[in-house]
Order: sequence, then C-alpha cells, then structure tokens
Amino acid sequence: MKYNYISSLIVYVMLSCVTFNLNAQFQPQRHPYVEYLITLDRHDRTYKVGEKPQIKIEAYQAGIPLDGVTVKYCTGKEMLPPAMSDSTLFVNGVATIDMGTMTEPGFRECNLSFSVAGQKFDDVVKAAFEPDRIKSFTKMPKDFKKFWDNEIEAARKVDLDPRLTYIKKHSTDEVSVYLIRLTVGEGGRYFYGYLSMPNDGKKHPAMFCPPGAGPYKRWPQPDFAKKGVIVLNVDIHGLSPESSQDLIDSASPQIWGYWERGLTSRDSCYFRQVYAGCVRCVDYLASLPEWDGETIVTMDGSQGGALSIITAALHDKVKYVSADYPALCDLTGFANGRAGGWPKYFMDSKFAESDVPSVLSTLPYYDVVNFARILNVPLYCDYGYNDDTCSPTSINSMLNEVKSPKTVSVTYTNAHFNYPENNRKASQWVLEQLFGPQ
Repeated sequence: MKYNYISSLIVYVMLSCVTFNLNAQFQPQRHPYVEYLITLDRHDRTYKVGEKPQIKIEAYQAGIPLDGVTVKYCTGKEMLPPAMSDSTLFVNGVATIDMGTMTEPGFRECNLSFSVAGQKFDDVVKAAFEPDRIKSFTKMPKDFKKFWDNEIEAARKVDLDPRLTYIKKHSTDEVSVYLIRLTVGEGGRYFYGYLSMPNDGKKHPAMFCPPGAGPYKRWPQPDFAKKGVIVLNVDIHGLSPESSQDLIDSASPQIWGYWERGLTSRDSCYFRQVYAGCVRCVDYLASLPEWDGETIVTMDGSQGGALSIITAALHDKVKYVSADYPALCDLTGFANGRAGGWPKYFMDSKFAESDVPSVLSTLPYYDVVNFARILNVPLYCDYGYNDDTCSPTSINSMLNEVKSPKTVSVTYTNAHFNYPENNRKASQWVLEQLFGPQ
C-alpha cells in the first residue's frame, strides 16, 4: 500500500510539472513585439492658426527603445496631397516631427511609417486649428425648405402599407422583433428592417435608426427595446435583412455607387427618396398605438448619422438626435481645395466636366450642413480627429452651423469607428433625454 501511494504521488508530481511546463510554453502574448505610442504636445490636439504642433513617437522592440530606425513622413492639409515629405530617426526610443502649421482654420495631418524586424507600421495623426471657426462651402438654396416640403408631401400620398412578420429567433420574453416592410415611395420603393417592441404592454418613446453606407445585412437592435424604447432600424436599398447572405452579395454590385446616381439634378438624385423615406419611417413610428405620443429620437453613425440629422430636421415629431461621425457634410469641400465629407465628391468621384455645374447645384439640397442650419432639437455628436472617411473638417463645418443645443464628444485618436466607451456615452445621453438621469 505504502509503495503504491508513493508511486502515485511521484506520478502526480511529474504530471503536474509537465502541465506547468506546457502552460509556461503556451502562455498568451502580453505585449506585441513592437509597441509604439503617438502623442502631440497638446493633449487635445487643438491649436491656434499659425502654431506648430510637435509629434512625439515612442517605440520599443521587445521592451528595448528603438534606436537609429528611420521614420518617413509627409504633412499637409488633411486628405489632400502632402505639402512636404521628410524623415527622422528614433533616438533612444523617441522620434519627433514638426507638423507645420495652417494659415486658416482646418485640420492638418501627418502620415508616417517605419519598419522593424521586417514589419512595416503605418499611421496617421491629425491636429485641429481653430475648428470652431471652420466655415462650410455649402450655400442654402432659396427654395430648400419648399423643395423638401413638396417631396415629403408627395411621399405621404403613398400608402406605407406596413407588412410585419414576427421573428421568433430574434425575440425574447422582454422584446418582440418583427421583420417590417414599408412602402416609402412611388413605384414600390421599399424600406425593409426590424421593429423591436418591448413586451410590457406599456406606451414607450421610439427610436429610428437609419443605416450606414452600403448594401449590407442588417440586424435587429434590441438593446434599447430592453430599456423601454420602440426601435425601428432599416435598410434603404430594398434588401430584406432576412435574405440569405448569398442573395445580398449577388444584389450588391448593382447597388454600390448609389451615392453618385442622378447627381445632375436634384429631382433624380438617389438620396431624394431616401431622405423622404426616412421621414415616412418616423410617420410610421408615430402611428403606433404603443408609442407614448411624445418622444422620438433618431440615432446612428456615418451615413446613418447623416440621415439621423436630416430626419430630425425634416420631422417635427423628432425631439432628439444622436449622430456618430456623420457623413454627407460639406459635400463640395474637395471642389474647393479642402477635405469634404463622405462620399468625397470631387476626390474619389470623377464627373464629366460638362456635368460639374449641375452636380454643384444639386449637392446643396442633400448636404447635411443645410439640414443642420434648420435643426431645432438637441444634438449629440461624436467623432474622431483621425477619421479619413468622414473628415473632421467636414463634420466641424456642419457642427458650426447648429443653433440648437449640442453636445460634442471628441476622441482624438478615433478614425472611422467608435470604441465601446463612445457607444456607451452616446447611449447614456439618449437614455437621459428619454428617461432622465440614469
């Protein structure tokens, strides 16, 4: 017995040692082999015109400061051809770059790269120069309000004919989710989406969530519904979110590039029925017997952020709007030698020379800047300085036109995305407007 006990103990200890060694060999990586951090000499990365921001890059290879490694960089106005290119060296883990300055309000950027151990690192950093003084190039057409009043009146003559299908796989005891189809325009222009309804039998505020850019598969958004909000989120291209991914993929090539369709006339622009269709979505929410009869909020990001502002400006039942890094701002920016907003007309878009005057006369009717000018409800907006999709120049040109109360949250290192913390802050703001302090 004693011998068997001692033998078992020895085997146990040996197996424990083997297990320990295996675990030691396969521990998860705690830090990347090369680490770096980019900062500016002001934590808010915001300067006066004429000042010269200094960039500091700290970099380490396996914890050892980089030394003698070349950093290549170029600087200039954001998203435009660089004004100058140069290089510098890491010395004891630190490299510094003089960004240069600006003579007018706007954003300046530095694109930089360096290579270590066969791996190339690329990054961009932007600095703001008096962003609260950035002025939009977009002018307000004299008949802007009349044009959109007429478009909405025409859209409201078409029966919404809502078609709802209960979707069990997305529903819970707390929230019922429905596939919905709304007829929002002539000729069978459909918006498909999801309606998420609290199951408590009470009346609730409502939320409209228009989509970001592109023909993608959409998903229900039940989180706010769990907190007592009716939520409608939609696609704008006639695609049912319950379609297979293969069907959506096969339809996508015919949809991409929609933002350039019909731009030679305000009456043929693809976004004409989209903007009016978003208004009709709010009409639908306001018709629900479960709506509390008081509050509707619009909320989303990028193209969805733009459509949230537009819908809030056009519909008097919208009381609040939350927009992340909104697109479609200052649309003629690139035509005037400055960064514009997505879809980057006159940068990525190539128009026939003969079409340019017509395009320039169309865009003001669809520019978020002009809807910001007539917005009369509180706005929450967040964005990042490093966004190369919806430029911060364009977003600030829009924000500077807002006369209603606004809350602006900037994450200086953000590109075209949000950290979970950004989403929580935006959601907290919305919930406080709807229900008071949380």
